[in-house]
Amino acid sequence: MQAAEKIKPCFPLFRDDDYKGMIARKREKFEEAP
Repeated sequence: MQAAEKIKPCFPLFRDDDYKGMIARKREKFEEAP
């Protein structure tokens, strides 16, 4: 858990699933951008 906190210190309240979902949406938006 400590490693996860180091990776995403800005999202201490986020569950791993929520964090991964947000990253996936950002990745999709980035790929869709021209």
